[in-house]
Amino acid sequence: MVYFSIGCSGSGKSYYGNQLKSKVKNLEIICPDDVRAEMGDISDQSKGKEVFSKIYQQLEAAMKAGKNIYYSATNLTKKSRVSLMALCKEYQQDVTAVVFLTSYRPDICENRVKKDLAGGVNRSNTMVKTDTGKTVVQMQAEKFRQQMKDISSLEKELKENSKSYKIDYIECAKE
Repeated sequence: MVYFSIGCSGSGKSYYGNQLKSKVKNLEIICPDDVRAEMGDISDQSKGKEVFSKIYQQLEAAMKAGKNIYYSATNLTKKSRVSLMALCKEYQQDVTAVVFLTSYRPDICENRVKKDLAGGVNRSNTMVKTDTGKTVVQMQAEKFRQQMKDISSLEKELKENSKSYKIDYIECAKE
């Protein structure tokens, strides 16, 4: 079984993954932020190719080993999920897309990130304002809204690339 998140930074993806780990046997959590941290800086977005190459190696190794997987990333666009979906199809995985509805509220997501940063938690740099004047979280929330407007395309994507699928909607993991 492959679980993967769809949600903004601060929407509860990591918290959910830790809760899931206590409920699902043999679950491996795979997260780009963890790989960035291993490479030296969780906020360094410049090594995307290298990070995601390692992520997909981890995903494939876990699938080959018959592990359950929780892929904790924003996954806000079909393009961001292409390699994951290809692996799910190749290894005939059952898939659960976990949609974090908190992403509709970027203010909540931003407050969670700020609270973590204030508490010394090393977080990816999502509070930076972009050239649009919006924070990364606000831009992620816009992508999330677009994805949810076309939920049928997500359902089609899952149907085409998995043995079976479902979509779980999470109202709000820990505030």
